[in-house]
Amino acid sequence: SGIIVAKTFLIRSEKPPFRAGLLDETGRCEHTGQLLLKDELGQSYVSGKFVDIALLVESEWSRYRALPEEMETCQLTGKRVLPSELETCAITSRRAVRSEMVKSIFSNRLGIREHAARLRSGAWALMDEVTKCVWLDEPILKSEAARCRITREIVSKSQLNGEGQLIALAELLDGTARTVRAEPTLIPRLRELDSDFAGLQSVITVQSPGDIRAVCCEVVTRSWLRKKVQYYGLLIRVTPKGIEIVGRGVRGYRDENSEFVIEADDLVFG
Repeated sequence: SGIIVAKTFLIRSEKPPFRAGLLDETGRCEHTGQLLLKDELGQSYVSGKFVDIALLVESEWSRYRALPEEMETCQLTGKRVLPSELETCAITSRRAVRSEMVKSIFSNRLGIREHAARLRSGAWALMDEVTKCVWLDEPILKSEAARCRITREIVSKSQLNGEGQLIALAELLDGTARTVRAEPTLIPRLRELDSDFAGLQSVITVQSPGDIRAVCCEVVTRSWLRKKVQYYGLLIRVTPKGIEIVGRGVRGYRDENSEFVIEADDLVFG
């Protein structure tokens, strides 16, 4: 304190350089048991104990101090931090600082970013809460997913009509799709793919936001003088190696109201 007193009132610190102070200016280290001056003591943020200040280390995250054995290691960054500065990943149980975690909009659980998915809205969900929409080519909440009754593929419910059919494909088959593309170059490739397309006359498609195309194939067959027109609906992915059929397909015709009528579904091509 700087107060001038008789030496008999002074008590020396048990830590070099053994400075002296009044009794009420000293305290005992709760870790080593040494009697020290109060300015040689610091408080652990974890346990609240007053200990030799030289024993305390700073969190690499917040700069709060604690004893080394009271610290934990972030399993992602390797930083030594306070236990209270770590969160537990709901997927892996790994402990990491909060900045490395995201919170699920669905469950409010926390997870490491690599075990989470960002939704179209910008919100996060954990990997065990999401699935992939084949049509949108992006993760969606499982609660918002359903299986298309035509392709049997998982898509967002927002992409299905009232009959549980992928809207883009159903409108193609009904002839009501607004944005379509004629793709005659696909005709020979589809003919090679499956004998059902031997009488293929035209192909129109609707492109998904990803690499999938909804396809309506007009197939004409003739028996004697009778002409029969059928329509096939399916999803494809065109790659450098060829055409990949995604899911199942459907076959049918258009009635007098130009509405598509299913004759056969759950078709496998190729």
